[in-house]
Amino acid sequence: MRTLLFLAAPFLIACLGSEAPAVVALPEEAPASKPSPAAPAEAPLPATGGIQVPIPNAVQAFKADFWKSITIEHFQWAVAIVAMVVGLAALYDGRGFFKILVVGCIGAVFFCFVLSQLRETWVTGAAKIMKYVASVEVGLFAGLAAYKGWEGTQLLLGLVVGVYLYQNLEALALVTPYVQIAAQHSIWMVVVCTLMVALGSWMVHERYGAGRVLGVAAPLFGSSLVVSTFGYLFMFLISTNPAFGKSLNVTVLPGDVPAVFEFWCMIVFPMHSKAVGYFAAAGKNIVVGGNPVELDRVLSIFFCFVFFALSARYQLRVDKDARAQASGALKARLLVQDDSADTNALPASVP
Repeated sequence: MRTLLFLAAPFLIACLGSEAPAVVALPEEAPASKPSPAAPAEAPLPATGGIQVPIPNAVQAFKADFWKSITIEHFQWAVAIVAMVVGLAALYDGRGFFKILVVGCIGAVFFCFVLSQLRETWVTGAAKIMKYVASVEVGLFAGLAAYKGWEGTQLLLGLVVGVYLYQNLEALALVTPYVQIAAQHSIWMVVVCTLMVALGSWMVHERYGAGRVLGVAAPLFGSSLVVSTFGYLFMFLISTNPAFGKSLNVTVLPGDVPAVFEFWCMIVFPMHSKAVGYFAAAGKNIVVGGNPVELDRVLSIFFCFVFFALSARYQLRVDKDARAQASGALKARLLVQDDSADTNALPASVP
């Protein structure tokens, strides 16, 4: 059944697209006229451009709540603890970290979705508290369902990853000469989407390629979190210990300590974020060939790749040993079955 679902899903998704999307001509606006006395005038729509306001999107609500929580100045210590724990988990076991991360994200999305629906109506009395209780219950239920049904969850994740890969490959093919003609054909869509979903399922499934893919992706993400947390803790130490800051010829007030997320953005988005840290606060960046070199960014990226290399080497070796052990166990089981079959096939001895 899972195989049929796996094969049918990309076909359904690929067939949702069309080679030439139809363009529906809108009727021209008629000149305004006074309403008929026999019919009541229609109530004006809200100021949304004539479009009905949709139900609040769960993903947007989750992003807004998440952004608000990680940028609160007085709770950066909690953000630092969570970032350090998550980063170390990603550096130690990519597959286990990915499973917990997916389950947590599913629970958080359902929590934010239910809360967004109850926020506007459950505002009086006990409802102000019970809306959070109901949201937590739904989030825990969804997370538990994803954890218990991890086999099916991996297939759905593979479907999402495969569709994402297909969309990027299709966008590239549509701007590539000689390929764009084939990329607009339905056969191309079905075949390529099927292959991308197969690749995505292989990449995230723990029995196939997850050990190798996540053994590289998880350390890269975890190292950025660990280095970001160390940067924040160093600046926090300077702000709370003036003597230590004086020995380093820099003064940092507690309110001027950058958030953990700012250190992380400095590493992950080096071309679109400002440099933060000790050298930026002390104004000790160097100039090479007339171009300023931001030492905070350079050192953070350097240590990030050091942690990444050590963790990826360890996780890939563990995955290789586990696959070799599983292969050896499978061969031994097959040999035992062959020996049992040969023994049963021997004729009974005559007394």
